[in-house]
Amino acid sequence: PADARAENWKRVRQLQTVSAGATPLGEALGALDRLVASLSIDDASEALVGLRVELRMQVVLEHLRATPASWREGKRALDRHFSRPRFKAEKSCARLLTDALESACKGEVAKAAPLLQRHSAEHLQGMIDEYLSEHVRPLLPHPRLISIELGEGEDRADEDRADEDRADED
Repeated sequence: PADARAENWKRVRQLQTVSAGATPLGEALGALDRLVASLSIDDASEALVGLRVELRMQVVLEHLRATPASWREGKRALDRHFSRPRFKAEKSCARLLTDALESACKGEVAKAAPLLQRHSAEHLQGMIDEYLSEHVRPLLPHPRLISIELGEGEDRADEDRADEDRADED
């Protein structure tokens, strides 16, 4: 149990560093999925569906942000992440991405600029931070309690204070 709680905090930290590029988007999706499963969070909640759609959308948009834009890789990512949309948000997102990729295929990458601006890394990080604050952190024990359970005591005190400070900023 203490190891599982420590793993959950590790996943939270991974998600907190997505916009800085420290955590690749694919890893962030995996961390989110493992965190949700570990905490038994409702898989179909509107907030979680929205966050997952945005993360998957960012995986596709990554290929349009590349220089030069790679619409083929974007199409592969679209097929992989939106092959069977279950929710209305997924369907509309898949349509937006398909349109953007078709424009890129025709050499009209600039047509995707508004979509890229609306779905920036900062926008994604804001969604992640909000989700973590409202839906995940209330379910996690304080990191200091985990370090005591693991017998790490004072060795982790500075790290725990930093976590506490970050949580207070949210």
